[in-house]
Amino acid sequence: MVIKKSDGQTKTEQFLSRVCDRTFLRLWSYPNPFKSDGKELCDLIAVFENHVFLFFDRESRKFDNPEKDIQLQWTRWEKEVIQKQITTAHGAARYIAEYPDKLFLDQSKTTAFPIPIPSGNISIHKIVVAHGAEEACKNFSEDNIYGSLAITYSDTPSGVDMPFLVRLDRNNPVHVFDSHNLEIILGELDTFYDFTRYLIEKEDAIKRYDYLSYCGEEDLLAHYFLGYDPKEKRY
Repeated sequence: MVIKKSDGQTKTEQFLSRVCDRTFLRLWSYPNPFKSDGKELCDLIAVFENHVFLFFDRESRKFDNPEKDIQLQWTRWEKEVIQKQITTAHGAARYIAEYPDKLFLDQSKTTAFPIPIPSGNISIHKIVVAHGAEEACKNFSEDNIYGSLAITYSDTPSGVDMPFLVRLDRNNPVHVFDSHNLEIILGELDTFYDFTRYLIEKEDAIKRYDYLSYCGEEDLLAHYFLGYDPKEKRY
């Protein structure tokens, strides 16, 4: 049977699909899967053993007018591109956990999702890919030469609303990548095993530390590579 994949509906979704196709997710990733109610579950799903990766891709051009107040632009951009996607990601994770066998490749539900998702003991990794802030972030501070988003995980993710700093809940973590570091992460961690180990170690660190903060996912990845344990033969 020939399985026809979606190529992604927007330019950024198509970019995400291409990045996944040319790295480790080609045989195991499917853009734009649908739930039993005919609504889209996420922008891309990948399944490897008992690990499910849910990608949520969003772009906003709210920073296109540099004369507007940067704080107001950030607040609106972050709500649309990150916070709304986090809410969607949590809902999608609950759906997968409850209905692992009710997933389809098309809205009419004629083609079932071809990879069996194990029920019960599964790990669901939620990933938001945020676009549209890179240039504004670089213009905001000369110290940020790549335009990557800073990230913090804590018990109290609300706080001072600082532009280009994303505050996340450590008790229900979501990974946030951006236009600059998506290709870096998937390029360096270019097998399912490598990518899975990175997310597992990162999620363990989020649980272990009261507060975790870093200036761009590429910086955390570099720190991960520096932490090789020769006895355990892992990072």
